Amino acid sequence: MNKRISINGKRPLMAIFALSLLVSLTISFVNPVASVRVSASGYDLPIGDHEGFPMRGASKTVASDYNPLSVRARNSKNAANAVSHGYYYEKLNMDEKRDFYDALYIACDSSRRLKKSDKLPSSDSEADVVSKGGYLFYSGSESRNRYYNADSMECTTVVNEAIEAVCYDHMANVEYYMCDWQIYEFETNGVYKDYIIMQEYTADDYDKIDQAVAAKAKEYANKVKALGLVDANNTAVTVLNVHDWYTKQVVYGNIGSTGKSYFNFSHTAYGALCKGRAVCDGYSLGYALILKELGINTKVVTGYAKTSSGSTGGHAWNMVNIGGDWYEEDTTWADASNSSGAYINHAYYNKTTYEYRVGIEGSKHERGAPYGGRLIDTATGTKYTYEATLALLSGQEPQYNDNSGEESSTNTDSTNENSSDNNTTTTDTSYNEPVTLEASPIVCKVNSDQTATIRGVTDTADSTLDIPSTALINGKEYPVTEIEAEAFKGNRNIREITGGHNIVSIGKAAFSNCKNLRTVDLSQTDVKTIGAKAFNGCSKLKKVKLNGDYLKKVGSKAFNKLNKEVKITIYARNKKTYNKLVTKVTKAGAKNAKFKSKKSLGIKYN
Repeated sequence: MNKRISINGKRPLMAIFALSLLVSLTISFVNPVASVRVSASGYDLPIGDHEGFPMRGASKTVASDYNPLSVRARNSKNAANAVSHGYYYEKLNMDEKRDFYDALYIACDSSRRLKKSDKLPSSDSEADVVSKGGYLFYSGSESRNRYYNADSMECTTVVNEAIEAVCYDHMANVEYYMCDWQIYEFETNGVYKDYIIMQEYTADDYDKIDQAVAAKAKEYANKVKALGLVDANNTAVTVLNVHDWYTKQVVYGNIGSTGKSYFNFSHTAYGALCKGRAVCDGYSLGYALILKELGINTKVVTGYAKTSSGSTGGHAWNMVNIGGDWYEEDTTWADASNSSGAYINHAYYNKTTYEYRVGIEGSKHERGAPYGGRLIDTATGTKYTYEATLALLSGQEPQYNDNSGEESSTNTDSTNENSSDNNTTTTDTSYNEPVTLEASPIVCKVNSDQTATIRGVTDTADSTLDIPSTALINGKEYPVTEIEAEAFKGNRNIREITGGHNIVSIGKAAFSNCKNLRTVDLSQTDVKTIGAKAFNGCSKLKKVKLNGDYLKKVGSKAFNKLNKEVKITIYARNKKTYNKLVTKVTKAGAKNAKFKSKKSLGIKYN
């Protein structure tokens, strides 16, 4: 018997981050709304303008009518072996992501993708899917439905990171952003087949738009040359000149209305270069294309921005290679404004990834799932800061900053666009002793699998334990995946625990008898295991938030002897998952706790 699982519907994967939702952190699958500009240090910082792709929910299973001999497939000039891969593809860390990348590239080809006016295939007909150009990108003995289903946490990273990769490997092409996709999965005698169809979201000619973007990037590159902004002897001077000139060419905001905030040209280089109006990813793409035309290697970085007020949203910025080292830049936040008018803010110019993460002026840039920024190289350059580059412009000998809180790494990337993108860091990973992190009381140890384990804190620990996503040791970042047994046992300083996106395991008695601990927020983590007595004896603990979609094992007495008024909120995609975890936590000691269910966040904040 042939069965078909149609994956369609209109449930967004991630809401764009409205301020009221960010405060409550009760994000559910709702329609995106306008991004938020939060005032900080006298100017506005746009946040929440980099969205996740609208996700599809699974529908009914039906019998297939497909017969290869009777179906005439739509012609396509593109084939799997013709896919153009790039830097971002190579950074994808799962076969599912790489397969989906290829599928997007092929299905978006102008000879295959559907026009806006075309009718999608019938949800009951595999034959119709094939005849309308559906591309078969997976066939195997296991279903991949969960990777494209909004009810699955796995879909958030697989879909978004693959889409970002294909968009940023082909920065001048708008179709990868402006086409809506449908996945169709069929089963025949235990063999699963996944098809994809891409449909243009607007009636515009995307091929002509791509040509216009490429032409405009060349035009702008020639213009900055004509204006004398290119310094043939110093790339750092050129980058600063182009950064400041480009920032004045773009106005922040959406372009008209397409009925959805995701499918909007403001997210593309077309918005920034051809229309002069964009949001963060459009700013970043336009800037990267101009610099690439000048032979300067530039990347787009994605993740979260967190303002000094605590508001968090999806964001995109750049990483530029100068003299073989990477530097972080944010042209969106450089386009600052206040009551006195517009000006260029250089607070976020040519910084390291470490500086972005720990915060500048109280605001942070964090690379985290489901965004692809966490997969790419980090920036460690400290030579060409804004101040040092100004000195070059004035003809002075710059005082280079070689001590920005992290050790330097060796980067083999040339500024020539035809050179390798590889970022090589020489690091000794055989650590036998714990290492105290820079600008943090946290002590970590590097493991043989290139992850880091938190061993504890120094005596100067703050009342808030903000568990980092990564640990920077000897110029290299390692994902922090574990908290060691008894790491914080008996600690009387800690009152609140937050962060820890990459944490998957909390060891035995890790926080036992932390007598002043009041709040534990693990809702944004991937924690799968909480060890025995992990929070035993935390008598003042009143608020606990858990991610029920990941947490599978709760050890004996993990939540024993807590405050009698403790409230435990469990984020779960369905009631069944919620009920299972309530049973486990109750058995682990939380018999008097008040439990509350909330819909899965679907996104993670750091």
